[in-house]
Amino acid sequence: MRSVAVGLLVALGACGLIDFDPIGTGSVSGERGKLAVGYGHVCELRGTDVWCWGEGNGGQTGNDTQPKFVPTHVLGLPPVTQIAAGAAHTCPVFASGMYCWGDNDYGQLGIGEQAIAVRPVVVPFP
Repeated sequence: MRSVAVGLLVALGACGLIDFDPIGTGSVSGERGKLAVGYGHVCELRGTDVWCWGEGNGGQTGNDTQPKFVPTHVLGLPPVTQIAAGAAHTCPVFASGMYCWGDNDYGQLGIGEQAIAVRPVVVPFP
């Protein structure tokens, strides 16, 4: 699945539709917004809003655990300035902090527990 997604991104980049970062920083810029690409999901930063689609079994689309076949607005976020995705989690940054959601088996969300977060959770910075 990931190789198909990377192949698609390379093809879109070759056509000049997006600027693909082949070094692997996990970000792509396009005409619409910045993309954060996970293993089976994608989230897009459109202006200051986040839209996600794809596999959702780990909560990585920010709404529930169901797959999203079209971009779905992630509600409850302040204006977002940056976004990143891991294999099955997503973390957008806003002016005074960061939210995360998705798979959290290894504590990768930074929320102090190992539970899946199906909706945005504030990351508590010390």
